Amino acid sequence: MDYSSPLLLSARNFGRKLGVLRPLQRMIRKLRGDGYEESFERALLTGISAGDIVWDIGANVGLYTRKFSELAGPHGKIVAFEPGPQTFVTLRANVAGCANVVCQQVALSDFTGEADFHITSEENSPVNGLARRDGIPVSSVQIVKVSTGDAFVTSNPQLAPNKLKIDVEGFEYEVLKGMETTLRSPSLRGVFIEVHFTSLAERGLADAPRQMIEQLKKAGFSVRWTDASHLEAMR
Repeated sequence: MDYSSPLLLSARNFGRKLGVLRPLQRMIRKLRGDGYEESFERALLTGISAGDIVWDIGANVGLYTRKFSELAGPHGKIVAFEPGPQTFVTLRANVAGCANVVCQQVALSDFTGEADFHITSEENSPVNGLARRDGIPVSSVQIVKVSTGDAFVTSNPQLAPNKLKIDVEGFEYEVLKGMETTLRSPSLRGVFIEVHFTSLAERGLADAPRQMIEQLKKAGFSVRWTDASHLEAMR
């Protein structure tokens, strides 16, 4: 099913306004017996080979980073991008024993420079990010470094990725826009994205999921939804 179709996007927006979207999603997952992100995680971890370079964009505290580290092995490299100041400290502590992990305190987007990073009262909350979410109180705003994926590869060609995981709380559209050259590289075999429909819609980017799919297909990927919130793009 194409969850980026205009009909389903309209249905999502309607359900969101009525306040029934999230309860309905939870009910569907329960009826299907799927754990949250279970299908996405299986697809993401399958195919990571020894020696691979994997980018964890929006690494948070390193849950996936550690899994990537084990699969890629001592000859691989994991680049964990996490701009949140406190979360970055936790991330580094959590991967301290992983010699193949490189932590980068930078947000990836479609420009280079600095930006506001919105932090809630919950330490290491996954909803902390560049986008300020409606209805979620922010306790502080800090300035963080921002780069494009393409600029990072230009500066660090030895870290050009074979696989990407993107979970950036509504800035996934900008992340892809900032790595157009990287996406076209034949060495990049897979891109896995958590699509935050609500955050994108709040920012006036309700059509961004469809545009992301078009960009990935133009770069030579076959794209499918592993569930209603996660994209898998493979070549």
